Amino acid sequence: MIKQYTKPTRAKDIVRKWHIVDLKGKILGRAATDIAAKLIGKNK
Repeated sequence: MIKQYTKPTRAKDIVRKWHIVDLKGKILGRAATDIAAKLIGKNK
């Protein structure tokens, strides 16, 4: 049987990034969904 476990996240493993978003000419709701996807990491 294979044992599965989740490794704990260490402070040195966290990579923080800034995202600059230009909303000029964009609809707020669509921009909000795009921003939310980037913040949770679904943009890869």
